[in-house]
Formats: sequence, structure tokens, C-alpha cells
Amino acid sequence: MNEIDKRTHTRAQYFLIKDAGQAIPIYAFRDPEDRLAIPALVVDISDGGVQVLTAQTTGLSQQTYSLELVVGSAIDAELERVQVHLVWSRADGVNVRVGFAFSHGSDVGAKWSKLLQSAPHQLLRCVLHPV
Repeated sequence: MNEIDKRTHTRAQYFLIKDAGQAIPIYAFRDPEDRLAIPALVVDISDGGVQVLTAQTTGLSQQTYSLELVVGSAIDAELERVQVHLVWSRADGVNVRVGFAFSHGSDVGAKWSKLLQSAPHQLLRCVLHPV
């Protein structure tokens, strides 16, 4: 057994998303050094909050997270981390859909909504960092 087979904390999360009747594989990643970070997908954004898809095996044990969008192969400096608060969660197929509210005074909803609309498959990769 090599080192990769011995991992207890995964660095990538695999999602199988249906788009136009076809199954599309999408991976979300986290920094290998940040073992508490949770790779996820943003599926919906409003002025007040965001909906995120995580793996069912990923437990969201905190109430507050720092949400960081990952655009392309690098994190855009303009897209700072935004603090979000857990509001609800429910099963969504083999995954979990989680609703977060933005912290008071956050205006990223409009900016991020434009990114989501132009993103392939209407999804954005993100990383949740426990606060």
C-alpha cells in the first residue's frame, strides 16, 4: 500500500452532476495542508446567501465558515473569503445541499451571481474553511 492509499483526509471531492440529461463529473479540491477545509460546489447565490453542495460524508460541524470561491486553476484575489453562517442542510441525491447566509454587510451576492451565471454547468468550485 502506498502513501496515497493511506490517506485519511481526502483532498478532492467528486461530484456527478446532471446537466441537460447527461451526467457530468466535476471535482472540487482543497489545499493539501488545510485538512479541515471542505471542497464543495456553489449551486445557487442570492443577495442574502448561498447554496453549496457537499459530499454526504463531509460533516459540517461548525455554524460559521469562511467560504472561498475557486475560479479556474487559481483563486482570484478579488474574490476574497466571505464569512457565512449555516442555516439549513438536506440530502440532495448522494450529496448534501447546504444553505448559508452571508454575514451582515456583505455585498458579494451580486458579484458572485454573475460568475455563477457564466460558469460552465452553472456551478462554481469553492472551499469551506471552519471558523
